[in-house]
Amino acid sequence: MDPLSSSSLKILFWNSRSIQSKLLELRKEALGCDIIACVETWLKPGTRLELPGFHSYRCDRVSRRCGGVAIWVRNSLVSAKLNAKSTHDSVESYGIRILNTTPALDIIVIYRSPDTPFVQEEWNRLLNVAEPNHATIFMGDFNAHHTSWNCEYCDGSGLRLESAYKLNSLFLHNFGTSTFVDLRRNYASNLDLVFSSQNIKDIVSTSTNEDLWGSDHRPVFVNITLRKHLHIKKGTKFTQFAPTGLKSDYLLKTDMRSFCAATMTVLMLTASTTDSWRQSQRSYASTHRSQIASPEENTPIQPHGNATTDSLKRNDASQALDKLCPPWTETNPDEMPEEAPDNPFLDELFSFHEFNAALADKRDSSAPGMDGIGFDAIKKLSLKYKLLLLDIYNEMYSRATFPDSWREAFVIFISKASGSGLRPISLTSCFCKLFETLVRNKLQWWAETHNWLPRSQHGFRKGFSCSDNLSGLLLRAEEALSTGREVSTAFLDVEGAFDNVNIDILIDSLARLGCSSCPLKFIKFITHERIIHTTNNDTTRRSYKGVPQGSVLSPLLYSIYVASIIKDLPARVYVSQFADDLAVYTISGDSTCSISTLEDSVKIIDHNLNKLGLNIAPHKTKFIHINNKKIEPGSKAIRVRDSTIKSGNNYKFLGITFDYELSFKAHVNHIHTRCSSAMNMIRFLRGTWWGSHPETLTTMYKCYIHSILDYACYIYFPSISTLQLKLERIQYAAIRLCLGYRQSTPTNILLAETKLPSLHLAESFRRDCFTTSITKCEADGLHKGKIYFNLFHRHNKSTPWFTGKNLPRSMIVTINRIRSNHHSLAESLHRKNITDDPGCACGSEEESLNHVLWNCGRYERQRRPLWKELARLGLSAPLNAESIVAKPNLPACLALHRFLQNCNLQRARGRTRRRGWPTATTRPQSVDGVGSLVAWTREPPADAKDALRAHKRVERRQRSLQRNRLVFQKNLALALTIGKDPDSEMTFLSSIGDRQLQRKGDRKRWSYSYSADQQRESVFVGDIATYTNHVGGLIR
Repeated sequence: MDPLSSSSLKILFWNSRSIQSKLLELRKEALGCDIIACVETWLKPGTRLELPGFHSYRCDRVSRRCGGVAIWVRNSLVSAKLNAKSTHDSVESYGIRILNTTPALDIIVIYRSPDTPFVQEEWNRLLNVAEPNHATIFMGDFNAHHTSWNCEYCDGSGLRLESAYKLNSLFLHNFGTSTFVDLRRNYASNLDLVFSSQNIKDIVSTSTNEDLWGSDHRPVFVNITLRKHLHIKKGTKFTQFAPTGLKSDYLLKTDMRSFCAATMTVLMLTASTTDSWRQSQRSYASTHRSQIASPEENTPIQPHGNATTDSLKRNDASQALDKLCPPWTETNPDEMPEEAPDNPFLDELFSFHEFNAALADKRDSSAPGMDGIGFDAIKKLSLKYKLLLLDIYNEMYSRATFPDSWREAFVIFISKASGSGLRPISLTSCFCKLFETLVRNKLQWWAETHNWLPRSQHGFRKGFSCSDNLSGLLLRAEEALSTGREVSTAFLDVEGAFDNVNIDILIDSLARLGCSSCPLKFIKFITHERIIHTTNNDTTRRSYKGVPQGSVLSPLLYSIYVASIIKDLPARVYVSQFADDLAVYTISGDSTCSISTLEDSVKIIDHNLNKLGLNIAPHKTKFIHINNKKIEPGSKAIRVRDSTIKSGNNYKFLGITFDYELSFKAHVNHIHTRCSSAMNMIRFLRGTWWGSHPETLTTMYKCYIHSILDYACYIYFPSISTLQLKLERIQYAAIRLCLGYRQSTPTNILLAETKLPSLHLAESFRRDCFTTSITKCEADGLHKGKIYFNLFHRHNKSTPWFTGKNLPRSMIVTINRIRSNHHSLAESLHRKNITDDPGCACGSEEESLNHVLWNCGRYERQRRPLWKELARLGLSAPLNAESIVAKPNLPACLALHRFLQNCNLQRARGRTRRRGWPTATTRPQSVDGVGSLVAWTREPPADAKDALRAHKRVERRQRSLQRNRLVFQKNLALALTIGKDPDSEMTFLSSIGDRQLQRKGDRKRWSYSYSADQQRESVFVGDIATYTNHVGGLIR
């Protein structure tokens, strides 16, 4: 059984005496434990030791050998470090606090070296770290003997320890066991002790394992009976079953029957008064809990991102909780406005089409509420259960009686990106979210068709977006600047907008607008009272104000609530709203008049907000005076209430930083910083020839970098060429990292090969952007990247050539560089002034790719398997590299890649030639003058021994040439018998897919080794011209 499904906490304590040699036993026992504490781990700092499913705390000994304390806590337990370190050199102490148990538990693990002096005051301080009235467990190897805990004798340490734990009111549990065993002397003692505070002594029990597990100390198991609060019911893995399968029906019957039974119990209860209503809810709650969520079947919720651990301060969480649940008086839940009209459309029951549309809008990965049932389970219900659930929803809607558990939410606090506070994340019932979606769809359609919402509100509405809001502000501002006018803009911040909505005012507003009683009663139900659970010391709070955090209906309700705040504004005043984000701006040729009008508009909006119980926060309000008259920031100001707000340099509105000149320089710099950080991930995962697949890296670029560049790019894209180039270079650098191109590769080749649009064309419509970008790249190809666009570019292909092909990165990089004509040979390097001479060391005028592949005499040995492989594939001379990599022909490309690897020709060379290369004045001459293999010598070395060795190398080379000429005819005949047997591309891909990854060093460099069969026969080509004419002609 999963240990986290029980109501007890199981802890293993053990003096392991070198934990690394006993990992097998530890991992075996870890399956049944929540916490594992070990002393004498003998681990050194920097040694990694992980247990699957656990996070660890360690205190390694640095000054001396041995010692060390380690604690592993299961990931489902929320823990934090305690300050329990001992000041004595011979004692190691480490403490943690478990936060999601009731009571919260402190665990202190101690190891004291034997035969070390330890006075009474130090013993008292060691056991005095527990907080008063706090549940605390002390476990440790104290190396103290006393007859009261089953030792044969008493020593000074035992007497002092006895006095210390009694002074601190601790309770000793394992006083009758023997934890230390000396097999040589046949001696046993009890040195590993477990103490607890008095408030939990009755729920703690201990036991000892008879097996030593390779140590001389027996493991001690501590079992604590407590409640792991904030449970979530364990769900079933529904993804493994078909939606209409019998097995799925069988597994879902229990949950659905309990839910339906509990719900129908509520539907049969009626409430005519407040007391009867409360009694019915209590009856439902008890029925629901008894049938669905028993404590034995629950597991605790694991907060994400260490939200309540030591990374967040408790006072921040308390302040965020106070903001989420402001003090407010509870109102009567049955009190409804008298003027609520009848509305047949809103009161009509939900259809099955509406149910399916609402369910299809939900993501399977959405987190479930405290009942543990997610949308993935609801979507896989069979048809009869979906119809049954729809009937239950319609009955609830018509009778206005809803489950009490829908009011409960589990709230997790996470840090905001700015670090200025905490953001609440609510987990509510998915059944409630689905029902809210049904109500929201009806109410939103009615609100849109009857103009309940102003045109300036763009938040959470179909057909409206952030981009629409931003473009309206930008177009009006640019038009004003083009005509010499100025734009005075105030960005207002509504203090606690969603959390301070007055529910009574909201209900009255909906009734006046024509909302009927059925949706009003449900809105009253979910907003009247909410029970908030958090991980902050098991705090449960109730909220009676504001729309529910994380609710599906909340954005629509807030938009309707504040729809009236822009009434009675002066003419020529514009408003841009996105939920609670608000921008008010005026356009005028006179700045004094413009600012005066803006102040009057802000006063009107503030007055309208006050009627609704909301306020503008002056300290968060920003004023930007947009102009092109060189009016510097700070020279103008507006008054909001009693505060004077001077014009600022820039402000971030809906993710875009607007500055007073509309140059967007600050926003471009912000994007550059964010993209540079994201690009470090790609740098870490690749090298030029090793690392992740280019397709994977390209996907990462699109997700983490291109998405930042693409958001509202037609809004902020600067008109200044230097800022445009700064953005373009981000994309170019990322493509070079992903695909392994050289820095000298033309940018139009980068865009054409990856099929990515150019950023400076992003102001065009998205559907035309790709075609326009490719057209421009092709036009640039007339004078830049001519070879690529003439031979390799395919206009009708929308994905890179390597998409979907399981190829090693080094091979993809090699082909990319060949196609771009920016490789590591002298001819390519000379074009970019990287080398001084384009010539080859064999004497050729140019070291081009085709010369190296087919003619250079330096690589005859490496060329033999290349020719054999090409002949096997049916490729005959004359050949050129461009025809092979044009489609590309993958088996032949693999042969070229291996050849270049064997010749060590992939890495670029600098301006200085390799050591030992002949200069232009010492180029070798042909041996026989008819184009046969050539031999050359280096410049005369200064040392006589080096000269002798060079002379012997030349002699061995000449003898080898003579021997190979004698067997040329035999090998030529062998070459003619190879024949044609080309492999298909799929066969090729499957053959190279069987690769072995070998890790090289800490830098995570990867190399690929292939298991392709190597032909033992070799064909020696004595004369390239003869082979091309005779062998190539015969094979054709």
